[in-house]
Amino acid sequence: MTQQGRDQLHANWPKLYPPADEARLPAEELLLLKPGGDYGWPQCYYDGVQKKLVLGPEYGGDGGKQAGVCANKIGPVASLPAHWAPNAMVRYENKQFPARYRNGVFIAFHGSWDRAPYMQGGYNVVFQALEGDHAPGNCEVFADGFAGPDESPAGAAHRPSGLAVGQTGVVCFRRHPGPNLPDCVQGRPCRRSLGDHPMPERHGPVREAVEVSAQPPEGTHANAGADATSKLPVPEGATPAMVALGDRITTARSAELLVKGAMARTLLALLWGLVLHPESGCGAMAAMPEF
Repeated sequence: MTQQGRDQLHANWPKLYPPADEARLPAEELLLLKPGGDYGWPQCYYDGVQKKLVLGPEYGGDGGKQAGVCANKIGPVASLPAHWAPNAMVRYENKQFPARYRNGVFIAFHGSWDRAPYMQGGYNVVFQALEGDHAPGNCEVFADGFAGPDESPAGAAHRPSGLAVGQTGVVCFRRHPGPNLPDCVQGRPCRRSLGDHPMPERHGPVREAVEVSAQPPEGTHANAGADATSKLPVPEGATPAMVALGDRITTARSAELLVKGAMARTLLALLWGLVLHPESGCGAMAAMPEF
């Protein structure tokens, strides 16, 4: 399976990640699923430059130096360029293509938005060779040119979003860009019978910056990346690091207090009914005053 990596490392943690890391980190991943496998989400992301899983900044990470618990997680079979957004994958086992295409997968990349201020990437179909449970090398671009001259979510003419193996080649389903349209709407198939293209730019940006900023299609939360966790109270039994994970600790603590409050209210109800009004029995709970 493919996995789309996280976004906005520099935007949310500029003290830990330089601007170039917005474009080159983290890698998209090709994973081999195993029963009970732990691939590190959400604590970890795969750094395609260092070629290892590292700890995310929300979980005590320091910009990619610390592995922490990620050292014991399952890494990808292959790492893919950052933010290209894999949307579909198909294994090719036919014999129409040359032998080097017969043991691997084709991946359709829908295209990035979070590589600003550098050029966006993806909007293509790549081939990733496999040897058993590992990849012998990097992927290669198999089909390109879907987006036209403007490789961006708003300006792309088409964006690959689906793949299937046909009798004579690999069929790619691409969609027209448009607001609130699912990928299957206005789709148009294209056929690619053979590919011989150079390797994609794997990691750091090589072009000059072209954009000032970029925002995710769904918007950004006002508190994203806010460095305010040091001011939050630490509940009993928790640690500052746990509080930094978000509001889950608070939610869990609130649930615990609600349960304890309900237990206390039930006990008071029983006392009200059995001691003060023994004639009413269990029905006293319905008639008891609010505590």
